[in-house]
Amino acid sequence: MTQNETTFYIIRHGQSVANRDRIVSGQLNTPLTNVGRQQAKITAKLLEEVEFNEVYSSHLDRAHETAQIVVGDRELTVTKLPELSERSYGQLEGKPAHEYDQLKAAQSKTYFALSTQERFKTKVIPDMESDHELSERFLAALYDIGRKHSGQTVLIGSHAGPIRTTLIDLGHLTENQMPAGGFSNCGYIKLRYSSGKLEVVEVYNPTTKELGTE
Repeated sequence: MTQNETTFYIIRHGQSVANRDRIVSGQLNTPLTNVGRQQAKITAKLLEEVEFNEVYSSHLDRAHETAQIVVGDRELTVTKLPELSERSYGQLEGKPAHEYDQLKAAQSKTYFALSTQERFKTKVIPDMESDHELSERFLAALYDIGRKHSGQTVLIGSHAGPIRTTLIDLGHLTENQMPAGGFSNCGYIKLRYSSGKLEVVEVYNPTTKELGTE
């Protein structure tokens, strides 16, 4: 890493109660399960040699606690930023996941007739964030953090939605290669920020077997 580069490790939180119970959580504050804490400890072990200088997380407890577990004994404070949170699902938050799945399925024919750019801006319901809105919010936060912490390594505790849309927006993966729900609990991506640009360095998207939770 050069003096002007910022390195990001962006980790999805461990399994939450809403994940386990198949509830649309979005920006609802649902805690980690014991399985989720174990997942975070396994990823913490993978990253124990990384010298983090700063740590951020979304304002939601599942992401904040995951970041704290990965930080471990390092003397670092986890700063909460709402901009790093999961997509807002509007009135669907707190509903069973199958209700959201049914709505998506009913719209699938119209959805896949759209261009890639149009799909990125499409919403299942009017009051939820689109992929475009989520990515725009999340990337703006990353650019700001990158400018503030030039030459440093930053850990971020976040969520599957922002990680997925970032990988797509940066051109690393297509929507087909990274469908919704395709990024695992406690997986992470490593990004490099330099000269106002972000690039993907590494993607760690573990299976449940790799996390010891199968």
